[in-house]
Amino acid sequence: MQHPSPDHPHTPASHRQVLLVLLLTALAWLNLTTLALATDQNAALPPLPQDITSFGAAVAGDWVYVYGGHTGDAHQYSVEDLTGAFHRLNLKSPTQWEVLPGGMLLQGLALVSHEGSIYRVGGLTALNQVVDDEHIRSTDSVMRFDPAAGQWRELTPLPLPRSSHDAVVHDGKLYVIGGWNLHQHGDESNENPWHTTALVADLSAETIQWKELPAPPFQRRALAVAAAEGLIYAIGGIQAEGGTSNRVDIYDIKKQTWTQGPDFPADGRLKAFGASAFAAGDTIFATAMEGKLCSIRRGDAQWTITDITLDEPRFFHRLLAHADRQLIVLGGAAHGGAKGGIETIPLATFNISVPAPEADADQPVPSASAPAPAT
Repeated sequence: MQHPSPDHPHTPASHRQVLLVLLLTALAWLNLTTLALATDQNAALPPLPQDITSFGAAVAGDWVYVYGGHTGDAHQYSVEDLTGAFHRLNLKSPTQWEVLPGGMLLQGLALVSHEGSIYRVGGLTALNQVVDDEHIRSTDSVMRFDPAAGQWRELTPLPLPRSSHDAVVHDGKLYVIGGWNLHQHGDESNENPWHTTALVADLSAETIQWKELPAPPFQRRALAVAAAEGLIYAIGGIQAEGGTSNRVDIYDIKKQTWTQGPDFPADGRLKAFGASAFAAGDTIFATAMEGKLCSIRRGDAQWTITDITLDEPRFFHRLLAHADRQLIVLGGAAHGGAKGGIETIPLATFNISVPAPEADADQPVPSASAPAPAT
């Protein structure tokens, strides 16, 4: 009979069977745990509290925040057609939307997050009732919401009112790009409302101060803005002259220069009008009315058209990223009107380099020349 040695160990058959059962059990548990985590991270999210378009949205930690928007019929503007509602949803436990303190009726605003706080920038408000002549104007309002206190605080206003713009935070600085200063009452409106400036403010300052960036080589509104790897992308929109556009302009923060980037690959008549974009790590993702998810990285000569198309293509929506887990597509408008549905896209399918997520805001909250429609 051969005895086992340290160099040639021998395990009885019964022991091998027990070990095999334990190994298979562990693997099965691991697979179920992985599936559960993936399902939790990309679980279906409840729809928005109401169908909205042209609103603001931001992610802070594991919360998604939504402010304002247009809720009425297309191209109709009144206090009944705009909302100042403010909600948030816990993405770790997405059961229902939480009502937060709202404020001014706004559409065409920007909402961004930084270090757990939410910043609301500009927007268009209505002063008329639905039965009266339309009286709408852009605002210069800038507000900061503190989730721990459950309160808004007024910040230094924009130098001039601005709406139909977009904004992004990069390295602690808030950038505001595009848009116009519209003031329309009945058939009368201000001439040449298009902004020719882009702005930046340091959010670490006790009192923020707005400074102008080098003048952007475009005048566009209803555009999308996103930042990654030291570059800010201004994508699509509608031009002061020339109609809807796929043009992309890129601002190099370090060099303080603008260059024209590769056009966004939208084929439809609307092009990238009302597009939305967001960065996940080193990658910019964007969607326009056609619903194709496209991406670009620093140095790319053209956009990548991914294999993903939204179930409900839309524009004037919001595309966000929840850390390295998923992209979130909220609200917007389509041929059937405003949307309240939400779609999620797992980020695990993309080869992206993702930095450490921002600090979690998991605190409880106390109980062309003539102006076009102002979307």
